[in-house]
Amino acid sequence: MTIKGAEVNMDAIQAIKSRVSIRKYRNTPIPNEILEDIVDCGRLAPSGYNHQSYIFVVVTDQGMRNRISQAAKYGKFIKMVVTVPTFGLKCPSSQ
Repeated sequence: MTIKGAEVNMDAIQAIKSRVSIRKYRNTPIPNEILEDIVDCGRLAPSGYNHQSYIFVVVTDQGMRNRISQAAKYGKFIKMVVTVPTFGLKCPSSQ
C-alpha cells in the first residue's frame, strides 16, 4: 500500500497489536482512490457461505454526518470527521 508516496508494509498481527483509537481528526478529505480501496478490502472479506450480506456506504456530507452522530449512541465523534466509511447488514427479504 502506498500512503502519500511512501510504501507501507504491515502484516496482520502487527496491525492488530499496534492499533490505536483516534478521536481527533484533521479536516483533510480522503482521496476517492483510497476510499475505494478501503471499501474494496471490506468487499473482499470472507462471509458465511459467501452471502456477503452487508453493504458499505461512504458519507461525506456534513449534514448527514451530524445526523448520524446524533443518532449513534457511541459515535458522537462522527460529526468531526471529513469522511465516514460505514458498514451495515442487509436484511433478508421476506417472501
